Amino acid sequence: MINKDVIIVGGGISGLSAAKILSQYNLSVTIIDRNDYLGGQLKKQTHKLKSFDNQRGFEIIHTLIKLLKEHRNIEIILNTTSSAIYEDLILTAINKNNYLKYKAKTYLIATGSIDKHIAFENNDLPGIFPSSVIQTLMHVYGIVPEKELLIFGSGNVALIIASYLIEAGLKVKAIVEESDHVLGDDMYLNKIHDLGIQLYLNYKIDKAIGETAVEAVKIKHVKNKSEVIIENIQTLCVASGLSPLTQLLNMSGVKMSYKTYLGGFVPVLNEFNQTSNPNIFACGDVTGIEDANISMYEGYLAGLGILKHLGYQNDEIDEQLNLYQEKLHNLKEIMHIHYDTNNQKTLKVGPYVL
Repeated sequence: MINKDVIIVGGGISGLSAAKILSQYNLSVTIIDRNDYLGGQLKKQTHKLKSFDNQRGFEIIHTLIKLLKEHRNIEIILNTTSSAIYEDLILTAINKNNYLKYKAKTYLIATGSIDKHIAFENNDLPGIFPSSVIQTLMHVYGIVPEKELLIFGSGNVALIIASYLIEAGLKVKAIVEESDHVLGDDMYLNKIHDLGIQLYLNYKIDKAIGETAVEAVKIKHVKNKSEVIIENIQTLCVASGLSPLTQLLNMSGVKMSYKTYLGGFVPVLNEFNQTSNPNIFACGDVTGIEDANISMYEGYLAGLGILKHLGYQNDEIDEQLNLYQEKLHNLKEIMHIHYDTNNQKTLKVGPYVL
């Protein structure tokens, strides 16, 4: 049994932000991540992010990792999958052929999200990838997909990936969207128009065509049922959104609530990102699919909440809590999200849709 003060499951922006807070105190902290790298989704972002002072995602992550490695109380374990967390607060993990058992005073679940999968005929043909896989291949391992692609989905992720692919010398034949309008921001949509990518609105994927790999895609209009076959496709990128990766939270028995606009079931949290089990905190996309800046602030709040839970009390902690709670509140107000009286995230009436 390995005993720790704090175990953080997930090394994305939220988990690393919490670790940054905890690194300043005399606590044994272990970060466990199933990948062979830290940074989660943000590591794959090579474009400039306005909300991070025009830094690129991988630059933000690099700075955080460099800071954490300067603190001996922060342990980083990669290539390790957290397989279960039990009511007695024992967490099990698998690293290669090793089965590990941990016991921590406090856990922070920052497991992020997973791509939503959609049902259509032959959706298991080789050459069909979720958007996060395309990003991982290109921006983590330097591998580009086949030369002619089709993208399903028109959110910011889909539009940014389309730009990446064209910059890499590939051909995006079309973007298909089930809604009657593009879901991404105008700044990304304008670039798509400039690049001359064809848009099919009100269409969904009906069938992937091919014997041993995808060669063409049949799309169908959602209203009049007319069909279009887009030929000479070697890759289909499915960017249909994300869902919180909540399996560990479900196993732990904490209270969950279904929030459509946050991507599915999410944990019920207080103002410190503490769950119904006082020894378990959560932050980032596992609490709902939102902006990377929100994930960062949630990580800071969770880290500060953990300090208070473990008995640390000082004016600096309280000042930081007030600061980040205000920043998070203001950011959510911009995005038309707020906390109700029970600290449940709710969507305000307005034009903004997550």
